[in-house]
Amino acid sequence: YEVGIQCRSAHATAAGFISAMKGTGSGCRGGRGPSSAHTEEDVLRIFHTSSWEAGGSRTLPYTPVVAADTNALSLHYIACTDVLGTTDTSLVSMDAGAEVEGYPTDCTRVWPTSLDGIQSFVSEKGNVTMLYKCLLDVQRRLIQAVSVSSTSSLQLEAVAHLRDGLCATFPQLDKASISSRFMQSALLPHPVSHFIGLDLHERMASVPPVDLFIASMSEDEVFPQLRHQLQPGMVVTVEPGVYIPVEMPIELNGMPMECRGVGMRIEDMVLVLPGRDTPKMRAWYVLEAYHSWIAHYPDGNPEAFYREQLMAVYGHTDGLVPIVGGYTTSNVDEWYLLDILVLTASVPKDPKLISAIMQ
Repeated sequence: YEVGIQCRSAHATAAGFISAMKGTGSGCRGGRGPSSAHTEEDVLRIFHTSSWEAGGSRTLPYTPVVAADTNALSLHYIACTDVLGTTDTSLVSMDAGAEVEGYPTDCTRVWPTSLDGIQSFVSEKGNVTMLYKCLLDVQRRLIQAVSVSSTSSLQLEAVAHLRDGLCATFPQLDKASISSRFMQSALLPHPVSHFIGLDLHERMASVPPVDLFIASMSEDEVFPQLRHQLQPGMVVTVEPGVYIPVEMPIELNGMPMECRGVGMRIEDMVLVLPGRDTPKMRAWYVLEAYHSWIAHYPDGNPEAFYREQLMAVYGHTDGLVPIVGGYTTSNVDEWYLLDILVLTASVPKDPKLISAIMQ
């Protein structure tokens, strides 16, 4: 029952994000009126209206962050007063969610705010777009690491993947100069995951709190504290970010100047499924999510639902295998092979999909 409510909240959130992206695209083309966005406040207004109309609550579960350009470097920027940028590297980052029957959704997305920026997302070229793709790859790798009985540290993995990704994306960077301490004090200065349920940031007695002062500690001291064991039914966020200072530090010599002052974060909510030794329980969770999904997408089917999950986790659908008798609600254990459900999978994050929505 709770899974269904959380999915309804996530789908209301998806409606808000999609409308905000469309509104930003309309604003880029010079559109006027309530459905076009030219300011941070416009983006939030469109999101709130659409998420409420899609089944969300009248009030938002937390103060949203809608941050244009360098405002995104402030993790909890809430002024929401600036005009959206119009350069080819201009972005807006929004951390917002709907709430249904007391269950909040916590989701963050980033998208361009200019016509040139949209084209950059379409072609997947340009240094800022390449930085976004790097972060998206890191986020998907972290989602793949979430599973039953997982004891890995998402924080440790995020730092390693982000450092490797940045150096692969921008080969002129000196990897030896980018230490874990620098990563967590400058480029990724926040935890990449938290539990979520009725409370936005739930605390588990069995899970030690993340030490926010990890930058002053060694890896041996820090990361054992961040290890935890996930259980079926737990919901966690996965939210890596990257924040390039306006004043480029010496450690980032070689970072393209277009990336200076860029801050971005991508956040999804992930439900841990029961192990495969309990197929009926796994199927029950999946069906709860599917029935909520089909209520918002009545033209959909089980295969489309699974395709969306695969895209959220891997960015491709190679795991979509032929099933004798087809994809149906009665043979879930045959075709749903993931160990997780991405509750916010309907919120676009692929750059080409975002561009298509905005256009």
